Amino acid sequence: MVQDKKVVVIGGLMKVDVEESMQKVPLLSDIPLIGKAFRRNHSKKVKKEIVIFLTPQIQKDLRRENDSDRFFSEQPKENTIWQDMSVGSDTVVFK
Repeated sequence: MVQDKKVVVIGGLMKVDVEESMQKVPLLSDIPLIGKAFRRNHSKKVKKEIVIFLTPQIQKDLRRENDSDRFFSEQPKENTIWQDMSVGSDTVVFK
């Protein structure tokens, strides 16, 4: 079991590859008999591992959340200023 917003690490899939490469001097490495002196073969092992990081997040009941969103969106907005545009009136009304 994992707690909300805690990281879980899943790993263990490993792959080992052997990479081979050759370094050589152009033309001289192609001469028979002495060409081996002008080239070098190299091989190396490469290890790769796949690691997966998961962060679970518990979701709330969406029906309840939608109800609360609808409730708050239907409420009048606070501190809305309306000016009364009557002739000669400078009244400010807060609704």
